[in-house]
Amino acid sequence: MKIIWSIFIFLFSTVNSYRILGWFNIPSISHQRVFQPIWKKLSLRGHEVTVITSDPLRDPNLVNLTEIDMKFSYAVWKDIDITNMRRDILTTFEIEYAFQKVHDKVLEMAFKTKEIQDIMRKPKDYFDLILIEAHHPVLYGLQHKFEAPLITISSLANYNFLHHLFGNSIHPCLYPDVLSGLYGEMTLLEKLDNLHLLVGSYIMNKIIIYPYTNELAKSYFGNDMPYIEDMVKKTSLMFENVSPIFADRKPLAPNYMQYSLWNIVNTSSLPMVSVFIVLFVKLVQSYDASMMFLKNIIDVSGDEVICWLTVGSQ
Repeated sequence: MKIIWSIFIFLFSTVNSYRILGWFNIPSISHQRVFQPIWKKLSLRGHEVTVITSDPLRDPNLVNLTEIDMKFSYAVWKDIDITNMRRDILTTFEIEYAFQKVHDKVLEMAFKTKEIQDIMRKPKDYFDLILIEAHHPVLYGLQHKFEAPLITISSLANYNFLHHLFGNSIHPCLYPDVLSGLYGEMTLLEKLDNLHLLVGSYIMNKIIIYPYTNELAKSYFGNDMPYIEDMVKKTSLMFENVSPIFADRKPLAPNYMQYSLWNIVNTSSLPMVSVFIVLFVKLVQSYDASMMFLKNIIDVSGDEVICWLTVGSQ
């Protein structure tokens, strides 16, 4: 009998499961696709996960998962024409401000629902961990509401003011802002443009966006909440969806990590056939010579050919 009990104790392992709240605010499938594998895997690992999302998985096998469907928040795009959010139409500051207003509107719609109001009535220590989408300051106040560590996840590169709050380098001559449209080694004029964006964005966030979102967050999470910038700086961990291989290699704070391809689950190899991929055809030859070059590749390859032609690469 002692041997049986010894074997049982040896094989027995404990499982520590946690209550996790995930709030992914922006109604966009391209954003939500990044977060879906995260809350699915957490649920499969035995954690009790509550997710607020515009694109729920609706998987009946995920018994530990509660999804609050915010699909109605897609209506926000009826009032805001995202096709006009381009630098040839609006200034970068107008684009950044417009996206913040989208977040504000979606949150306003969310807090009117019974499901969100029920979550806000939970005890302060109800959740053990909070996950949020990184870009809207208001949601950082959740760590004050529930006194739980906060992990933020960005579905794309973060703008420089957020880097600044995390303590990352934002030197305007080295690291272009994601909203600048610049990349790689910058010319002198591009560095001046990036400096203009950096200073303007800093002033706009300090004077307009963060004071307003601070009052908004206090209305949701309590007037005793510290200033929203302090809530951002208190974040336990940030994940930024940027491939470290292709990133600008700026120095990052210890609690700031870059990732990529989380949403790529199943991959399949291409069939073993002759596939020619034309990465770049430099049009320094005549048009006829270029077309003859492509025709020869197609003739040799038959039906199994992919041509990728670009005239914009450097």
